[in-house]
Amino acid sequence: MSSDYWIRKFQVPVSIIFWFWLTLLVVVSVLPSLPNNEFKGSSPFRPDYLFHFGAHFVLVALFLWWKYGLPFYRDVSMLSVSLAALLAVAVLTELVQKFIPGRTYNIWDMVYNLLGVLLGWLFVYFFLKSLLMHSRGMNS
Repeated sequence: MSSDYWIRKFQVPVSIIFWFWLTLLVVVSVLPSLPNNEFKGSSPFRPDYLFHFGAHFVLVALFLWWKYGLPFYRDVSMLSVSLAALLAVAVLTELVQKFIPGRTYNIWDMVYNLLGVLLGWLFVYFFLKSLLMHSRGMNS
């Protein structure tokens, strides 16, 4: 059994979870008048920012798991477009809130969304790529 057996075995369910998670993020972002949390202000750290970070980190992890395999991991243009699309989701899910009654746009929410995408990409991409290369007996 190869070292990436479990990753490959669950790619299809993970793809379904990815689309569910993306839909959930978009729906929660556009729902008007969600209950306000008790954290007000524009501080660079509030506990709810961890949710923003984590939600987008998980989105990236699910996406990269779903796309796991040499064709995707070797295609620089596909990787670039995928990263750009995930960054766009991070920006747009916050930016759209400017136009929804009862919602407020917060630059720090967007910053933590972007950090979740970028750090998720760095950690998960390099972890999965190294696992893929190891399982294939490749050096690069």
